[in-house]
Amino acid sequence: MPPKKPGLLRPAALWLLPLTVLVLLALVPLAVEPWLAGKVRSAAGLAGLELAPETQIAVSVFGGRITIDKLDLREVVEGQPRSLFKADRAELDADLLACLGGDMVLDTLVLEGASGDLRRRGDGTIPLATPPPEERGGTDWGKLDWWSYAKKAYEWQKGEDEKAEQAESAPATEKPPRTKPAHDWSGARSYEPAPGPRGPAMRVLIRDLRVSGRELLLPDDTPFAVTAFSAKGTNLGWGRRERGADWGLDLQAQTRGAGGLDLGVGRGRFKTVAKQLPLAALAHPALAGDAIARHGASGTADLTLDAQWSQQLSGTIQATVSGLKLVPREPTPRQTQVAQIVNRLGGKPLAWTMTLGGTPEQPEIADDGLEALAKGSLADAAKQAAIEEGTKRLEEQLQKNEKLQELQKNEDVKKATDKAKDLFKGLGK
Repeated sequence: MPPKKPGLLRPAALWLLPLTVLVLLALVPLAVEPWLAGKVRSAAGLAGLELAPETQIAVSVFGGRITIDKLDLREVVEGQPRSLFKADRAELDADLLACLGGDMVLDTLVLEGASGDLRRRGDGTIPLATPPPEERGGTDWGKLDWWSYAKKAYEWQKGEDEKAEQAESAPATEKPPRTKPAHDWSGARSYEPAPGPRGPAMRVLIRDLRVSGRELLLPDDTPFAVTAFSAKGTNLGWGRRERGADWGLDLQAQTRGAGGLDLGVGRGRFKTVAKQLPLAALAHPALAGDAIARHGASGTADLTLDAQWSQQLSGTIQATVSGLKLVPREPTPRQTQVAQIVNRLGGKPLAWTMTLGGTPEQPEIADDGLEALAKGSLADAAKQAAIEEGTKRLEEQLQKNEKLQELQKNEDVKKATDKAKDLFKGLGK
């Protein structure tokens, strides 16, 4: 009887299969965990930042959970590191399949005990908001106020998005690899791929962001310095392509001298709500130069700014102002007239609505609302002020009349008393 042919797997090999699988599973974390930690550091590099050596990154590869303790994101300016964003702890849930494709995609990012420092650099530029030196177009970004900064930054980012779209829509062309001398072999040359389309090849996307923080130092020392904040965001990120089809960020903040602020921003939309906002805070020159300060406004306002845009800008600024007083500098005749009317009202509440227009790059006040204000709230307040003034004068006149009556009454009593005294004198004779 011929011997039986061996099978594909010998019995001894059956024991090696599970052992091999176990060994591979044990080795996966050793390879993947440093790779994920490296992608986290690379993601910081896309924003021109780096993680401080003290930052501790721990990775759970099977759950896709990344935990970062003592998070410290910083930039290096003239060889000196400067911390821009810190957090006591960060927890990240990574989308491993998306990360394998070259991107850094996080399903959730939770930050606790966060703080930020966006104060101006030595040259006056603002971290994270200023384009690279070679792309500043001759603009002295260090001398711009916040409003001008926002407009310039929007124009620059719009240009970057257009360039990225053009690069991605352009047909792919084969380029020969570049060559350069090898550093470790005399006379040899090394080859590397030709550069691809404009922009980084890696994308960073955060699908769900939640942050609680202590303070946020803004570019200039203003009443808007944040002392506590919380934020929620969806589809946020940077790098290759857009931040998401429907991205948004909502922030609730307490400030040092401007009360509470609620901010919401998304694709083609911006909204802010402020309660009991001191008008003097808006007049700080760092915000909009002299544009607001020249009106010399004081008082408080419940303010809502709601704007939308695509190619054109639309929206409203609605305010209920209390205690308003205007002391304009170098006023026009119309501004002088408005100030006189307003100041006669003695701080009565006014409802004021302005309409926005123009473009995102050049926003305008399409309707300053002064005419409606004069016909509506100003007229009502003037009537009420007139009524109160008339009531006050009437009360003063009544008080005078009462005093006259009292004096008259006292005079009549005095006369009667004198007559009684004379009568008693006559009886005594």
